[in-house]
Amino acid sequence: MARVSGPLLDRIDLHVEVPAVRYKDMVDGRAGEPSEAIRERVRRARQIQIERFASAAA
Repeated sequence: MARVSGPLLDRIDLHVEVPAVRYKDMVDGRAGEPSEAIRERVRRARQIQIERFASAAA
């Protein structure tokens, strides 16, 4: 936060503090979520939004 100037911070509406991640935790080799699973979740969310706004526009 000290590296970001006050006038710039005044233009940011949301401030989220995130704890530092230890290097050991980043490189421990655990497998993350596969891209295919993320892609499917995004596809379903987009479909929900399409259906939600289709009824609002009609």
